Amino acid sequence: MMGLILFLILFYNSRINSQNIPFYNSQWANLNCPLGTVYSIYYDSPKDMIYTGGVGGIYKLNPFTFQWMKVGTTTKDSIWTNAKITAMCIDNNGIFYAGCDENTHSWISFNRGITWQRIMDPVFMKRDSINHVAINSIFAHPNGTVYFGTDSGLFLTSDGGRTYSKLDGPWNSNVLCIGYDFAGDLFVGSGGLFRSKDNSKTWTMMDLTFPGLPVNSIVVDSKGTVWACSQSELLKSSDNGETWYSLKDPLNQSTGKFDVTVDKNDFVYVIMWSTIFFTTDHGITWGQFRPDIFIHNNPIYPRSIIVDARGFIYTRQGVARVIPAVDGIFKVVHDLTDIRSDNTLTVHQGIVICQNYPNPFNPSTTITFSVPEAGRVQIKVFDVLGRQVAALLDGEVSAGKHSVTWNADNKVSGVYFYSIAFKGQILYKKMLLLK
Repeated sequence: MMGLILFLILFYNSRINSQNIPFYNSQWANLNCPLGTVYSIYYDSPKDMIYTGGVGGIYKLNPFTFQWMKVGTTTKDSIWTNAKITAMCIDNNGIFYAGCDENTHSWISFNRGITWQRIMDPVFMKRDSINHVAINSIFAHPNGTVYFGTDSGLFLTSDGGRTYSKLDGPWNSNVLCIGYDFAGDLFVGSGGLFRSKDNSKTWTMMDLTFPGLPVNSIVVDSKGTVWACSQSELLKSSDNGETWYSLKDPLNQSTGKFDVTVDKNDFVYVIMWSTIFFTTDHGITWGQFRPDIFIHNNPIYPRSIIVDARGFIYTRQGVARVIPAVDGIFKVVHDLTDIRSDNTLTVHQGIVICQNYPNPFNPSTTITFSVPEAGRVQIKVFDVLGRQVAALLDGEVSAGKHSVTWNADNKVSGVYFYSIAFKGQILYKKMLLLK
């Protein structure tokens, strides 16, 4: 038995140290979103909440029970009847913006989605005074300005949604995405990539290898690297957009890049047709997830991608022209969490949570934590599907250091996650049970 455990530990560690694995196992689960047609997906990281929008309104997903809850049910449901939610964003003040297509008004909520009102500003009306501008993306800048990428150009509000204005720029009318880097420079993706170094007063078109092609997505990681993808290529810049490095050859794909995102560990993910590629070392080596489920004998085609605090991937299904329309929100449960060991302390606003010990373990392990003041603490354990499998603590504790023990004698081997919740904050870590 000890020999088997030693072998599994060595195998687990070899996977942690290996970063050149071309394929990773994954399970894709349909989360059965109530929306008939899904057009957008959004992750509210401060609240660890996933939202999806489409025809008929917005729903949010409980990350532990995976139940969908309709947003804005304290208002009349009829306000959403004709709404097609194409983009969402929540700013630092909790103002929730929901953008729609050209046939309906867009929406704003000043209380994080409880109640809503239409955005009636005439700047969003087209010249025919009948149709509205179609919202492609919404981006909340840390300085409080919220930008709207639309089919009629770039719009903004700098006073919390009370007034709006349109920005002139060298792009074509269709603005697809917005982002910014650590220097405060603003990037706009349209028919090419554009940068402003003076708070959107003047703009310069970036010298890219895909000039003129639509830039679908822009993201910045914690090191300040800017990642941008078009239909044909993924690029990165480590010097605020002065120079760009192409990742076309390492990815070995010529077309079909739809979205790029980065998680809290600076793992970068990019969608190419039915495959999600990822890198854990800033683009030097790549792995990939492939869908292993089919709907009506058709593979899913992810078009948007987000990663939550636990490293789970969520994607909005795209509709391919060559297959029947299949909509929904899917969760990718994968073993990417196995490739990096985390034996450090996690500290946030005075809360400290240690790596469980021992780890890997069989069958018991101890979790040590400390809190800066007395209060209620909840510690829970979840499996890789996000289902709660144990509640280790739920009660008042004094300020200082504490510990709890989990006996997993009746659980199967695998990766688990544990969380500590204290005064509105939640921290997570992973652990490995080996039997």
